[in-house]
Amino acid sequence: MVCVFGYEDVGDLPPVSLDLKLKPGSCCCFILSKVAGGLPIPIWLDDKYNIPPLFNIETLKIVAPNSIIVTAVALIEVLMTVKLVDEVSR
Repeated sequence: MVCVFGYEDVGDLPPVSLDLKLKPGSCCCFILSKVAGGLPIPIWLDDKYNIPPLFNIETLKIVAPNSIIVTAVALIEVLMTVKLVDEVSR
């Protein structure tokens, strides 16, 4: 059994030729529709949103201390992991 579902506005799509060799009792369904639209716009380039500038002194003053702390914690974790792996592999 072959079921083909379509929408009314797919008249400009090329005709579909189906040459299916289905086993008895099997079912195959298709849904025909159009795909429209474009590529997404990054949020910082979209005029609908009011986003503050990414690179200025005020933003850097807020972000820099936190990023330095997170970087230090990550470095300590990596060094502890390397030390542990070195001790286990001996």
